[in-house]
Amino acid sequence: MKDNPTVSVIINCFNGEKYLNEAINSIYNQTYNDWEIIFWDNQSTDDSARIAKSFDKRVRYFLADEHTPLGSARKNAVEKTKGKFITFLDCDDIWLNNKLKLQVEKIESGNYSLCYSGCIDITEKGHEIRTIFPNYTDGNMFENLLFQWDINMASIMIRKQDLLDLNLNFDENIYASEEYCLCMQLAVTTEFCVINQPIVKWRTNKISLTSKQISKHAFERRYTLDKIKNNHPGIELKYKEGFQEAFARADYYDATYYMSLNDKKNARRSLKKIKNVNIKYYVLYLMLFLPSFIWNSISVDGWRQIKRKYMTPFFGISKKYNA
Repeated sequence: MKDNPTVSVIINCFNGEKYLNEAINSIYNQTYNDWEIIFWDNQSTDDSARIAKSFDKRVRYFLADEHTPLGSARKNAVEKTKGKFITFLDCDDIWLNNKLKLQVEKIESGNYSLCYSGCIDITEKGHEIRTIFPNYTDGNMFENLLFQWDINMASIMIRKQDLLDLNLNFDENIYASEEYCLCMQLAVTTEFCVINQPIVKWRTNKISLTSKQISKHAFERRYTLDKIKNNHPGIELKYKEGFQEAFARADYYDATYYMSLNDKKNARRSLKKIKNVNIKYYVLYLMLFLPSFIWNSISVDGWRQIKRKYMTPFFGISKKYNA
């Protein structure tokens, strides 16, 4: 292995033994071979450490001093990287064998800070469910990302020098949406590029979120947006509608949290504040006056599918309002 490989692959692991061999082998099967793996073990108690250490010296194993939130664990792993580009693979996800080759070629074709792609959702047993393609095109996509987050963590590749130049890394205060916090800050002043095909497989059997974890999404959304506003004074005026939608999504997350507690009163209060921001929130607000199972059967993602199927022939889909 070269002293300074081009790509550093970060695997953050906490008790991820079930699919770990498959995940790591998908890196070894890449057609692009100039890489290292930073394996950050967040105090696993299963067989993860043995599995990671069974591979060759391209896997650099690090054991955390203590168990930390994922934002902190990713930050610590980034600090160990030697590569020009940083990419991430969770223990239960899989890369297609051309992932690194396509992304290195694309990100080096322009002055891009980040590259992401489409992905294939798979079941626990690896059966394909659906394919998701990027909504946006190469360039500065900060405003679009305010309206609708589009980036799959499993497909991200970041130019490390841009993180250093902007003094950015994952935020230790973030528990549930660490990639949103970092990438949104990076998107303010840099350009992103996309691979318009799936090059990763994302396993959908992630552990169900507890009510406490759901509650963090609203706080962390506001935390990230406020951080951007503080670091870039006046930016919320330049992207007024985008920030309005981005903050509204936090209120939607609050409503989702309250509904997980079967607290319709506070859920209605959360959505009432934003029901005039976008028709989807107005519809969701009205649904809170119907039996709860109706709310549970739909979400913003479900609304997006309904909009595309039934409303596009009449109103079209604005790129900004692709949510």
